[in-house]
Amino acid sequence: MIRKKLMLFICIFFGVGLFVFSLPSSSTAASDPLYTLLYNGLKEYQTKISLGKYGADTVKVADTYERVLNDHPEIFYTKHQFIYNAQAFYPQYIGSKKQIEKMKIALNKKADAVVKIAKTKKTQAERVIYLHDYLVNSTEYDTENYLKDSVPESSFTAYGALIKGTAVCDGYAKALKILLNKAGIWAVRVTGEGKGVPHAWNLVKVDGKYFYVDATWNDPVAEDQSPILAYNYLLVPESLLAKDHTWNKKGLPKASSTKYKYLYTLEDFARYQSYVYYVNDKDAKLFRMNLNGSGKKQVSRTSSSAIYSLKAAGDTLYFINLTDNQHLYKMKLTGNNEWRVIKKSVSRLSIKGKYLYFYNNKTKKTEKTKI
Repeated sequence: MIRKKLMLFICIFFGVGLFVFSLPSSSTAASDPLYTLLYNGLKEYQTKISLGKYGADTVKVADTYERVLNDHPEIFYTKHQFIYNAQAFYPQYIGSKKQIEKMKIALNKKADAVVKIAKTKKTQAERVIYLHDYLVNSTEYDTENYLKDSVPESSFTAYGALIKGTAVCDGYAKALKILLNKAGIWAVRVTGEGKGVPHAWNLVKVDGKYFYVDATWNDPVAEDQSPILAYNYLLVPESLLAKDHTWNKKGLPKASSTKYKYLYTLEDFARYQSYVYYVNDKDAKLFRMNLNGSGKKQVSRTSSSAIYSLKAAGDTLYFINLTDNQHLYKMKLTGNNEWRVIKKSVSRLSIKGKYLYFYNNKTKKTEKTKI
């Protein structure tokens, strides 16, 4: 979901509502004086930004403002309404300068702490995956407000995603851009439509090649409202993304590499440190590989279980055993031992904090057990 911009054009148009689909900007403060004026004014929390000779083209003013916010998701503190005329631009802010500064400190502190860990990863791909996983696992889609059409402005921002832990697609995309850029990885926010609905995601550059990442759609919600980490839209080529996304590719680098197909084709998997544990489609056995796709090997050599809905907590894997009436099982990462945890027919596993949640197929209710 992309924030609806309500732009008030003094003496020109009033109360015009529209969705904005901004491409990553090629403008910089050095090459575009209007861009510089708006960017510096917003950084300094100016309530009136004099436009001088650059305010004559009101359409360009609105477009440039959008490009500034698109390039700088750290400017999360402007309201969605603003007023301007040919002489000046009047942005509105969510709070006082003191309040905003406090929020900015909190956002930077959180982002820097996450990126510090990401920078310990050996490769750019590992950094992207770590930051993607962190964002998906720590942020929930603002489903309740979305359904009520009452999404607060914070959910459209990186602040909402990283500090409040609640966002819509725009917040996910802006937060991931901030995290990746801080980690030294080129990334931009891209907007368009996902299955016909206004949507936002990211284009990233890894080892000289371009890929798309849709963190929002990799954070799906099950029928019982439990979050599930997916990789279906992680480091994918534009040909795959275009199956259910539409966007204006003009000015964007081509993303054609399928290097990470071994990741985005996974359906049932769990992450632990630098490994991916996954269920083999052919026989429902447990396998493991490195994040770069190397070192693939079967882990559950002696297991007769058919594994489904794999989840990891520390050095323990939880799963549904399809060969034992869909009872809940667990095993160590070595795969040598396995134990039945709950003698109930279950489905849809998810982990939140110290608890593993599961859907009881008999009672039709979500239950939990401590891990």
